[in-house]
Amino acid sequence: MKKKRTHNKLRVVFAGTPSFTLPIAAAVHAGEHSLLACWTQPERPAGRGLKKKRNAVKSWAEQNQVPVYQPSVWDETQVRALAELQADVLLSMSYGLLLPMAALKQTRLGCVSLHPSLLPRWRGAAPIARAIEAGDRQVGLSLMQTAERLDEGAIIKQIPLSLTGLETTHDLNQQMGQLAASLCVDFLDHAEAWLRHAQPQPEDGVCHARKISKKESWIDWRTSALDIARKVRAFNAWPVARTLFERQELLIWEARVAQEYYERQKLAGRSVGQVIVTENKNLLVACREGALLVSEVQQAGRKKLCSYDFVNGLHGRESLFFHSLPECKTKSSERT
Repeated sequence: MKKKRTHNKLRVVFAGTPSFTLPIAAAVHAGEHSLLACWTQPERPAGRGLKKKRNAVKSWAEQNQVPVYQPSVWDETQVRALAELQADVLLSMSYGLLLPMAALKQTRLGCVSLHPSLLPRWRGAAPIARAIEAGDRQVGLSLMQTAERLDEGAIIKQIPLSLTGLETTHDLNQQMGQLAASLCVDFLDHAEAWLRHAQPQPEDGVCHARKISKKESWIDWRTSALDIARKVRAFNAWPVARTLFERQELLIWEARVAQEYYERQKLAGRSVGQVIVTENKNLLVACREGALLVSEVQQAGRKKLCSYDFVNGLHGRESLFFHSLPECKTKSSERT
């Protein structure tokens, strides 16, 4: 016997850009509600060759015959296009463009955003990366009414998520995308009731997650191994933590605090940034406080390597050092 529906079928528009937001569009499209169109940012040149990378949301929309819009800015043309759809609600996550007030008024139930933090903590562009970098033990997903001011809308629902201290930004983005898809389906089924109970964000606890810059990715070995390990996880998969090795950039994809070596005083007298090859051919790097065990690296223009393969490629070379950028490079006399 077919289950009777207890909710109205809604006309939905989605706005999102990174590939991890795709589960939202896919879940709406596959469910009982109607996905009318997608808005996503245009492709932009990136990488060494400045080639335009195919937008995942656009590709998915075209494959599923869903109209897709890619404006670089929201002007009157986009507002009119949204109005003509006569949508009930617009869902957005990590879209990357601010919607003008005129756009927020073009759907019956308004616009609803998903933000990967427990607002009001970490409003802004890089909430997950900043949470990892700060050593937060909990993150979460917030469903909120979209407001004209960034990430300040009333909270509809929040889902907390505890961290183990091993997650990367890439891992959490993927997890948040799946969690957001499930939450959106529940919201659409009960939209009007949930919206009636939305609560303003508290004024206490506000902090801002500023945009990540590539310049931040350079490691300063004069800091603690714990801070560096957090940076490595926070900047995976972009821009990736990096250091100088033999005057060339070396990306560090995976690393952890090597507390066991520090406690056994394996680093006595070692210089900051000095690399020790362990018995298992891992890379142990001396920091101002503690040591970092590096397990995956990548030289410019080459593929990723586990530390074992990287060490084999050194052919027994000794006296190895990882250096910071010149403006923050440690002096050779500095000791851990």
